[in-house]
Amino acid sequence: MIAVLLALASCATPPEPPPVPTGVVELAQRYDNATATIDAASARRLADAMVNLKATIGPYEGLFFVRDVVEDATQAAESQTELPVDVQGSLFVHAPCPGWDAMPEPDPADGFVELTIGVDDSRAQRAFAGRAHACRFVSNLVGMSLEAQLELDVGDRLGFGDPLPTMLVRATNATLTSSSGQVTQLPELHFRLRDAGVVEVLVDLGPLGLGLAGTAVVAFYTDGSLALRVREGAWVCAADWSQPCALSG
Repeated sequence: MIAVLLALASCATPPEPPPVPTGVVELAQRYDNATATIDAASARRLADAMVNLKATIGPYEGLFFVRDVVEDATQAAESQTELPVDVQGSLFVHAPCPGWDAMPEPDPADGFVELTIGVDDSRAQRAFAGRAHACRFVSNLVGMSLEAQLELDVGDRLGFGDPLPTMLVRATNATLTSSSGQVTQLPELHFRLRDAGVVEVLVDLGPLGLGLAGTAVVAFYTDGSLALRVREGAWVCAADWSQPCALSG
């Protein structure tokens, strides 16, 4: 169960909400405006080159549960306050991580996530910051826990209780700790989590050595297929690689 501390007030005595982390907002705009233009042959080469990227983001994929944490926090705010319109302030959220195994009750050993969500004009700000502390969740790396500073962007301001369409995650100062105590420093990473378990990553094509330029958003689906969103649409590539990538609108 998450704990939500409300520091809210009506416009008569409004506390200042925390500043919006503008860097993650600018990053979200880049996700929404991919610049590359590619053809079918380039789409196949790019899809082949993206296979290893899925493994790179593997340690973070379990952060999907944070989507539920944000939705639950705004629903809790809606149920706990009877303040009038024009509410502003902050939601301080403390949520246990789900752990490596399903447990009937949260286990303190599984760590936690903390977020500070700004509220302005009775709506949650689109971007906010927090951290994951010794956070255990199911990923492709068993027996690891994550420590990281987090910046999140949900695409637009949220009314209390509104569902999230997407959630962009920027993780910095991240480390993985194994069950034996070995610590691994992770590079700064960003990715966007959509519903139905879809993970998107913005990729700069220039450094890949494929003769391509601009940016593309690579979407990994749970069935193993992927999509390459570029300026002209999205190239969809089947999971079994048996068909050419096809352009959709």
